Amino acid sequence: MKKSLLKGLAAFAVMAALMVSCTPANGGGSGGSGGSSGTTEVTLEQKSYYYEVSGNNISKNTTWDFSDEITLYYINTVITVKKGAVLNITGNKAEYHPIKICFGPEGRLIVAEGASINAKDASFYSYRQYKFVFDLPDDEPDAAANDWQGMWINGGSATFTNCEIKNSGKNDTSAILIENGGKARIEKCIIEENGGTYAVRYGKTAAPYDAETNSVSNSSFKNNVWGLSIPFNFSLDNTNIYSRNKETLNVENVPITSNVNWDAIIHYNLCDSEDYVIKDGGCLTIKGGSGTWDLNNIEVASATIVIEEGGKLNVDNYIDFTSTAHSKDTDLWGGIRDENTQKFYDSKTGGSFWISFLYWEKKSHEDWETVAIPSTLDE
Repeated sequence: MKKSLLKGLAAFAVMAALMVSCTPANGGGSGGSGGSSGTTEVTLEQKSYYYEVSGNNISKNTTWDFSDEITLYYINTVITVKKGAVLNITGNKAEYHPIKICFGPEGRLIVAEGASINAKDASFYSYRQYKFVFDLPDDEPDAAANDWQGMWINGGSATFTNCEIKNSGKNDTSAILIENGGKARIEKCIIEENGGTYAVRYGKTAAPYDAETNSVSNSSFKNNVWGLSIPFNFSLDNTNIYSRNKETLNVENVPITSNVNWDAIIHYNLCDSEDYVIKDGGCLTIKGGSGTWDLNNIEVASATIVIEEGGKLNVDNYIDFTSTAHSKDTDLWGGIRDENTQKFYDSKTGGSFWISFLYWEKKSHEDWETVAIPSTLDE
């Protein structure tokens, strides 16, 4: 009888969550400091329909999965997975049993150096997605962006597979922030309705890109205040889906010293003021679109893109390098300086130019003076 009741209540809660309409809040700023952790080991207290997670540290290998038919865990504190420990969070979406990790407003998960989190078939939500389970009053606001404080991969490692991550961003945090040598493999995930800063941010100090251990692919970014942020030296494939709701990709300034490929067709926002540099031995290859309005936009705030001697910039097909200001004013950003050929490709009037001469022939922009440059700058 108890198991049947719990199954029924869990199913009701899931259906209720699907009917919730969430509206992202405004956000921005830094990725957050991550807070401080205490010294108490994590414990689970079984409630009627969920486990309440208390304490601050996970210092030994731990698994959260199905137990007594309960698949929901509630966190309203900062929890740190400590060096040497692994936290496994495992559901089974094939049988409609994802693990649900619900965070209160003080909830945050930190993965320290030498620690790991492996999440599969898991949902990371605001606790307000399940008002019935937590016996919240009728006038309690629905789950929304900025409800909880996200996950910080602070030198540790993480994998997220078939996961859904929503409602984070409180205190200008990211849903997933990777820093200080940390790495995260994000695959087949839904990342939506997050506020704060970028929903997923690979910071300047994240580990180098690696397709198997430190990358994002086959994932959906939808209705976040801001979606994804990567370093300049981080590759990105074309398997992710981005909504048009401010899903510009932010690019932070880290020199390129090896091969980097940008295959996604999206607006790349180079937001830092310092020069973006491709160093000796580095090569950035940018895939363009197919023409008309299907093209890549490289939007630069004020910096110059510098190709040092021995560096390369390869562009394929239709790409527009322009200012983030979307203005016809001049001198908004520094253009592209190729130190191999001593050529300087300036933006000229309008602050924009098209990489592909063919594209300029096919489409007229009467009010913009346009400068065509070669499809491969190092030739």
